[in-house]
This record gives sequence, C-alpha cells and structure tokens, in this order.
Amino acid sequence: MAHELFINNGKAAMMYVGVTPWHGLGTQLNHPPTSAEAIKAAGLDWEVGKFPAYVRYGKEGEFFREVNRKALMPLNRIDSPKCPVFGVVGNDYGIVQNSDAFEFFDPIIEGKQATYETAGALGEGERVWILAKLTESMVIAEGDEVVKYLLLANSHTGAASVQIKLTPVRVVCNNTLTMALSFGESIKIPHFPDVKKRLAFASEVISNVLQNYAMLEKHFVEMARRRLSPDDFLKYMDLVMPVPVPGRNPNSWLLSRIERIKSQRKQCREFFEYGNAKDPEEIRGTLWSAYNAVTYLSDYVMSLPEDMEVSDLDGLDLNERTRPAMEKRLKRLWFGDAATLKVKAYEAAMDMLKLAA
Repeated sequence: MAHELFINNGKAAMMYVGVTPWHGLGTQLNHPPTSAEAIKAAGLDWEVGKFPAYVRYGKEGEFFREVNRKALMPLNRIDSPKCPVFGVVGNDYGIVQNSDAFEFFDPIIEGKQATYETAGALGEGERVWILAKLTESMVIAEGDEVVKYLLLANSHTGAASVQIKLTPVRVVCNNTLTMALSFGESIKIPHFPDVKKRLAFASEVISNVLQNYAMLEKHFVEMARRRLSPDDFLKYMDLVMPVPVPGRNPNSWLLSRIERIKSQRKQCREFFEYGNAKDPEEIRGTLWSAYNAVTYLSDYVMSLPEDMEVSDLDGLDLNERTRPAMEKRLKRLWFGDAATLKVKAYEAAMDMLKLAA
C-alpha cells in the first residue's frame, strides 16, 4: 500500500488519542499516555545506530574503501537485507533517538501542562513527529476558542535539526494556525553529541515556547479588536498574497500564477466577508477574520488534491488513491507551502497592528 506513514510488519507506526484520524491508520488510545506508552503504541520503540561507510571504486567496482563518514540505520532492522540507510553523517554527529524526542516534552507532560495527542513516523521511519496538546486554551472572543498544540519533528537523515512549532487550532473552523515564533518559524535543537546538553537546551526551548504562546494570545485578541475597511483588507492581502506584475513579455507560467493568486485572493475575500457560520458576530470584519480567511484557504483549498472538494473531507472514504494525496496534505499543512503562507499571514497581521498603533 503506497502512502507516507511508515508501515512496520503490516502495522502503521502511529498512535493517537480519542477520535480516529482522517487516514484511519494507527493505534488508538483511550487515555493520554505516558512517554513510554506513547513510544510503544506509535511503533517508535527502536533506535538508530551509526555504521562505517564505504565507497566502491575501480574499473569493475572491485575495491572498497572506508571513508570518514557514518551511515544512519535503524538497529531493529539491521539484519534485514532491506534495512534502509536513513542518511550519511560525520563521526561526531549526535543521534536524537525517538526516546530522546519524547524526553523533550517530559517536563510539561509530567507537570500536567500538556498531554500527548498523536505521534508516528513517515517514509521508512526516518521522519518522526510528536503532537502534544497543552491543557490551557486561548479564548479570543466569547465562543471563539483556540486550542494550543506543540509539534515536534525529528529527522534521522542527518539533514535537519529537531524542530518544534506552535500549531494552535481554532475550534469553530478547525483551522491550524501555524505561525512564526519570536525567534524564527520554528525552534531548532542541534544534534549535540552530549544528550544532557540537548535536554538542557530543550528545557529552555519549551520554556520559551510557553512564553511565545502567552504573547500569541495577546496578539490574537488585538487582531480580533482591529476592524478592517474594504481598503484595509486589500492592503492586508497585498502583504500576504501580492499579485506579481507581468511586465512586457510574461511567460505562460507567470500568467498562470497571476490568475491563481487572483482566484485565491477572491476566495479569501469571500471567507472574510461571510466567515464561518459559527463565528461570533463581534469578530466579523476584523483583522482576526482576515487572518483566518487565509488560514482557511491554506488548510482547505491549497492543501486538498485538485479533484477533491472541502465537503469531501466529511465521511471521507480513504482508499489506495486518496491516502497518499491526503498524507501529502498533512505535510503541506505542517511543513510545506500552506504552513509558509500562514506564517506570512500572521506576520502581515502584526504589521497591520503596528501601523494602527
């Protein structure tokens, strides 16, 4: 079965708490798990090792020579001829094991500030994620709640640091409000060889993240109080999704891009003007509403396969064709162009607030 979730011995490497996710795969838990329970349920109870790397050379490729590099491979599959090589790294590269990734969250899990929501692996196990739900949510206006999540992503390829992102979700429309942090789009934890150094760094990172959420709630409330005129909305869209100037001899790619952006801006205007049926009246026509118009576009228009409609998400029957497409959607929401656009929308809203101050 072709899809992005790592399948080990016929079982998807993923766990989730409560409601079954859209792809219908993984191990369901009926209670918030401990780190040990989450690791086992998600099929992440294995480690990565570093092994000598060799080059093959000679006219017939008959010679081998060890090089000053190491291959990253999963220890639980090392005896299999199909064992993957996740990546090639230097000798001093510090591996962040799956258990280490969960330890980053231990302070807030043990302190009852958060619970594990879902965790799993993609590809052949080289990309691991953990989603934790904070116990306290934000209330932007009466009837407008935003639930706070932290997303941790770790790569065993040697090509990326551990990343932690803020991924709050607006309850009334289920928009994922991925945004920038005061110190960048995501927090990156280096692969320090010293595990204790990594954990100390992670503890400081989590503390900073919680402070960022406090700042974020303040900004969301300010956005909900800032009303926009039609001209203000156009200025906001020019900051978020500017229409390129075609010039004298535009090519077909540029013309197609211009038309796509104009169409997306039109959709955002409709979302802004009509909103969600459950939106509180007081937030209609505000900067908060404009920002959520862009996040809705990112989540439910940009990230869907071309042959799917938003209504298709309800009662979706995932099959061999739709599963790969929907899993690509998840990656776009968290790490791809949809996430990038939401970061830009948030930054543009901050610029609008500064201009009004």
